[in-house]
Amino acid sequence: MQDCIGEDFEGVVSAVTAFGLFVELKGIFVEGLVHVTALAGDYYHFDAAKQRLVGERTRTVYRLGDELKVRVVRVDLDERKIDFELVQAVAKSKKKARKSGSRKPKSGRRS
Repeated sequence: MQDCIGEDFEGVVSAVTAFGLFVELKGIFVEGLVHVTALAGDYYHFDAAKQRLVGERTRTVYRLGDELKVRVVRVDLDERKIDFELVQAVAKSKKKARKSGSRKPKSGRRS
């Protein structure tokens, strides 16, 4: 990964801590850290019960399983650590699945 400094990759949040997000890169299976101070624009609070970081002002949420695009900023071979910075959160579809047997849509007239 030392040759990949400055490159962008897609990954998945594999762990959430009070100090940041661990992201596993897709297809490479390498894990690194996006430090909480690298999440610009807000102050983030750690919600241990829900395994997420929540922005105090923007209410932006980063949670386990989120897909992110990250950039490699530092590789320390001696300590075996990789630091990432967030490039962008990959948008997810937030459609709610309808349960079978749910209410029928109301029509304009009564029978």
